[in-house]
Amino acid sequence: MAIEKTIIWFKIAGIISIRFSYHYRLTCHLGAAIQTIDINMAAHMENPLLTARKLCKFCQKSTGNYTCPKCNIVYCSLACYKHESHVKCTEKFYKNWVQTELKTREVSDEARQKMLQILANEKKEQEEEESETLCPPEGTIDARMAGVDLDDEKAVWERLSAGEKAEFAELIKQEQVEHFLPIWQPWWMTKEDLIMDAEAESQLSHPEILKNIPKINVNASLNVRFNIANVLCAYICTTKYYNGDYHLLSTEAAQTAAKLSRNIEGNENFPDVKSAIYSVVQTATELNFGSLTDARTILSLIGDLIHLINGPKPSTTSNVYISAALSDLHNLFQSGRKSDKNHQLTKETKNILIKSEKKFLFYLHWLQQNNLNITSELEVLRDISILEAETNKIHSNT
Repeated sequence: MAIEKTIIWFKIAGIISIRFSYHYRLTCHLGAAIQTIDINMAAHMENPLLTARKLCKFCQKSTGNYTCPKCNIVYCSLACYKHESHVKCTEKFYKNWVQTELKTREVSDEARQKMLQILANEKKEQEEEESETLCPPEGTIDARMAGVDLDDEKAVWERLSAGEKAEFAELIKQEQVEHFLPIWQPWWMTKEDLIMDAEAESQLSHPEILKNIPKINVNASLNVRFNIANVLCAYICTTKYYNGDYHLLSTEAAQTAAKLSRNIEGNENFPDVKSAIYSVVQTATELNFGSLTDARTILSLIGDLIHLINGPKPSTTSNVYISAALSDLHNLFQSGRKSDKNHQLTKETKNILIKSEKKFLFYLHWLQQNNLNITSELEVLRDISILEAETNKIHSNT
């Protein structure tokens, strides 16, 4: 059966309402009945009523030689007669012809039922296409999502229409989903007032700091502060890479942080703050976590590190945020290791995570007795990065 796709409905046997518009031919079971529509349409047109040589109502170009017997609108051709604004009359014309032919032709009950089923299926298919093509109103979406736990991805997915699922899949394919996600605001960017009441202090924005840190009798290197800076940079990049949802993917996020920090994965020691930071930048680029080599991105990383080191109080320096970040890393690694139910982690990686948890405890113990004291060095490095960024901007504009 050859069907030209248009939106068509007409009523057959008082059961199904299907609309006819333009050229819709059913050559199966209806036979020559519908095929003769254009011929009869032409015959209908070839009996023009006298008009006052008015312009065609539809194209406004040619003289209207014909008049519609239903609405008395003047038109010039078959194409204009079937104009979309004239659909009520054309639908009725086709409908009358089809119903007349159906009544006059002998059709078996089986053939009639088969045709009704075909038309019903066609109607349902077109309704689905129309509903998926049009953007559903917000009320419809709200109604579908009523009572659904929005944190349950499976439940939300089941309430989406086929069109919405296809659109989402296309966004994933084109890597455009991130454009719809709100950018995570790092907790270390929050500064607290110098004067806070007891209730405010109990609702701090940073991760909870581990208590009862065990005393670890290890002779600390003079450069331990640079190693901590390397770990903190890896933490900053990891949390931003997962847009703040790193605890939801603890196994993957723990591996990411371990790979970014050579102090974590390879126990490397750093002689200065610059090498500690640039090591993370270089590793992130090598692992395709995004290019971090441009001066502006490095500047942003340095700015984040300064906020972490300075802590929550304006114009003062404390180890609060550093301890919070290391405690968060400890919990992340522990959670990632314990939640590896599918055995994605190799034995070597698990050992790295276990050793890193102990390393974070050592750094926390060290911070109880020492300060990082690298803010001045970071500020110098930041000034250099600003100069490099401005220089690159000048070169790009010339």
